[in-house]
Amino acid sequence: MGVTSYSYVATLHKEHGSEIPMTSLFSELAGKFNVFVDVLTEVSEKSRLTSSKDILRVYERWLRTKSRQAERILRELGIEPYRVDTRTLQ
Repeated sequence: MGVTSYSYVATLHKEHGSEIPMTSLFSELAGKFNVFVDVLTEVSEKSRLTSSKDILRVYERWLRTKSRQAERILRELGIEPYRVDTRTLQ
């Protein structure tokens, strides 16, 4: 959603003859959105990893998204991420 939003704003600026720097700014934000999210998430997680509840939250995010950044944080904490296929447990 972030990528699409920034791409749309960049297109609007371009179509309406707005300043080129603004168009390129929004284009860059769209193109690097996932990288920016990972950086901001890492800063947030590193500043709040103070309890097992916080670590569990990182693991749950990894389960949902398979984020490489979340996986790296878990490994740095000595946790090997592993997804259990619940279909085989029945």
